[in-house]
Amino acid sequence: MLEDLLAPLPAPLLICIHPAAGNEMKQWPIEYFAAVADRLVEDHGAQIILIGGPGEEPIGENLLRHMRRDGAVSLIGRFPLSDLPALLTRCDLFLGNDSGPKHIAAGLGIPTVAVHSGSVDVYEWGPIGPHAVAVVRDVTCAPCYLPTPQLCRRGLACLRQLTPDAVYAACEKMLLATAVAADL
Repeated sequence: MLEDLLAPLPAPLLICIHPAAGNEMKQWPIEYFAAVADRLVEDHGAQIILIGGPGEEPIGENLLRHMRRDGAVSLIGRFPLSDLPALLTRCDLFLGNDSGPKHIAAGLGIPTVAVHSGSVDVYEWGPIGPHAVAVVRDVTCAPCYLPTPQLCRRGLACLRQLTPDAVYAACEKMLLATAVAADL
């Protein structure tokens, strides 16, 4: 089943994006994900695969509406979690929020860029591995451990002021580092 979903994807660079998070305190704005995805398609000719579980389909549809470029397909809710490792091992980069799939990608050694809010300690909950990085905005109130954005007196600045440029730069560095390592 997974092979059937991946068969029509032609691009040589496959990038997996998990745009959802189980908690709105960890949800980077969808339009920011779209901006990064657009640049990856434009600059690298990447094929973007959106992943997520059942119920997260509206997040993927929203991201696709915000994208300016073709080159993305949503597989959100279309395959079982047990197939996620097989999909990730075919990808050149994983980009996502602080969530379970980021840990799976990093654990598999997939180049991983994780967007982190200040709601939890990034040193404790960030991705682990030589090809994994957490992108986080340095704010004095982190970690706050707040349960909802409504309780944040700074308007969730840790996420909303974490720019697409900063995340794209981390993706670029990760792609470059893995390309150099592959050439060695």
